[in-house]
Amino acid sequence: MTQLPPEIWEQILNRLKSPKDLVQVAFTCSFLHELVIIHPVWAEIWETRSAEAFALATAMKLVMAKQHEVGLCERCLRFGTRPDGSFRAVTMTFDPRLRRPPQQLCLPCRVLLAADEDVACWGPFRFSRNLFINRKQCKSLFLIDPKGYVLQTGGNHLLYDSSHCLEHSKVVHGGACGVRAERKRREAQSLAARFGQMRV
Repeated sequence: MTQLPPEIWEQILNRLKSPKDLVQVAFTCSFLHELVIIHPVWAEIWETRSAEAFALATAMKLVMAKQHEVGLCERCLRFGTRPDGSFRAVTMTFDPRLRRPPQQLCLPCRVLLAADEDVACWGPFRFSRNLFINRKQCKSLFLIDPKGYVLQTGGNHLLYDSSHCLEHSKVVHGGACGVRAERKRREAQSLAARFGQMRV
């Protein structure tokens, strides 16, 4: 491997767009690890996303630590804004007809690509277009407040069109993957709160 000149290795590494791919290359051998760790992409990501100072050799470590904490979008190379829930960069699976591999994406990128998400991911959330649900069902299924989606009144309850709630949820959470991440965050919070009450 070391027989190729550094310029060739630099061109090869420059063709790898995703930081995830670069990290996989870095784990193949110590020679490639040394080349990847000084690759300018790490400095570029860190400089544009953080005001902290760094040494070039530690830029990869800083990016990887931040990626582990809040996720790193493979499309726009932005970090997630929170460590958990739908604001974290999470993996989105695309429609198989598009032949696109799953990607870790931030919330804005997931909202842009929500129409390309694999429909099977929405399986647990799919309803007939004329099915109406109440506010509690909307909040528990889609994790949104369904203001503005009232279509009819059933007795004492306001009913909401489930397809409108689904579309609103795509915008708020960035697809089914975002809803799942947010649900996981809320369940963890609820569990922590119950555990805290039990200890008191």
